[in-house]
Amino acid sequence: MMSGVAVLLVVSLIALAWNVALPHLFDLRWNGAGGYRQYQLFSLAVGVLLAIGYPIGIGLLVAAVFAGRPVAAPAVDWAGWTPPAAGDDPGHPGPAPQAPAATQWGTTDLPAPPATPDRT
Repeated sequence: MMSGVAVLLVVSLIALAWNVALPHLFDLRWNGAGGYRQYQLFSLAVGVLLAIGYPIGIGLLVAAVFAGRPVAAPAVDWAGWTPPAAGDDPGHPGPAPQAPAATQWGTTDLPAPPATPDRT
């Protein structure tokens, strides 16, 4: 993490120095002896440093977030767990009771439901 912060700090200082020096370079009136060409080369060098430095610094910071983290152990050891037998847990009843088997004639042994009153 510290190396990522250091890279970002250096790149930011280079960008700041270039922005502060740029108006002074124009004050020198580099109009002769290849002054404009020198400005182009300096500008290209600073641009390349910034284009490479910022992603490297951010990449180092992101790598520091994920590097060296131990894999978290599960809160509960599920390897030795076995489900309880049906009806053993009072809070959770066993499987739902099965419907009664149909008799020979297709009905059940249950009594008929009560008749609904006529509301006419």
